[in-house]
Amino acid sequence: MIFRKSSSRVKYILGNTIFIIVLCIVTTTIMVIVGNTIYIQRVYLVAQREYDELRTTSPIRIGFKEEIIDDTLFFEPYDYDLDYYGDEAELKRVLPDLDIAPAEYLRAINPDYIGWIFIEHTEIDYPVVRGEDNTHYMETTFMGTRNRAGSIFMDYRNTYGFDSPLTVLYGHNSRSGAMFRGLHSDLETDYIHIVNLDNEMLVYRILDKRLTDVHDVAFELIGAGESAVVDYLIFLDAPPGSTRMLVLSTCTTSRDEDERLIVIAVQI
Repeated sequence: MIFRKSSSRVKYILGNTIFIIVLCIVTTTIMVIVGNTIYIQRVYLVAQREYDELRTTSPIRIGFKEEIIDDTLFFEPYDYDLDYYGDEAELKRVLPDLDIAPAEYLRAINPDYIGWIFIEHTEIDYPVVRGEDNTHYMETTFMGTRNRAGSIFMDYRNTYGFDSPLTVLYGHNSRSGAMFRGLHSDLETDYIHIVNLDNEMLVYRILDKRLTDVHDVAFELIGAGESAVVDYLIFLDAPPGSTRMLVLSTCTTSRDEDERLIVIAVQI
């Protein structure tokens, strides 16, 4: 009888101990998840505020006016000469604290600035940078802040910028919906707009969007000559005479670290 009572007490104590341990583990796990989520949201919020501020000096907004023709968005460049604004005071009012060329202002902030990308009906409206490698801007914002949101950056091997036969741009698949997360949604436009350092609007028509990996032929063409890129554009049924290809690349939520979502477009 005594043995049975002792055995029952041991089971009771052991059961309570296991329950408390499990409860502690579950509680700790929840706290870690919640804390990590709050931290990530805060990190992305810091980056979002930075890029929202930069958009006030976007060459898309300052240098061009929007026109919609047959449900298609076009950008008409503003005329920056004084005849357009009337006098220098009016020019300064329209472009406060900016030089006539927005690119010069942005390059003064970050010499790695190479252009601005905009895709209608998405959050993609960012400055583009090119660093000395493909790692620095993965966790560094345009303003130089260490932040996991990173930047939209050009492959460092595109030495001729957007004049390269193939230009590749990278951006994170951010949980906040920022950077290149919008590429994972159904795109409501066929066009990608980019303003280069000469304040020229480059328009690209989307040819393909696919899940692939880092070994895709599109990446193998980086640094290749124009003839190789043209051959691939012909394979993709690009318009005759096309010579410039753009690839947007972002990661996925797959456990395969090599998987990528890419959008391929041709300059028109």
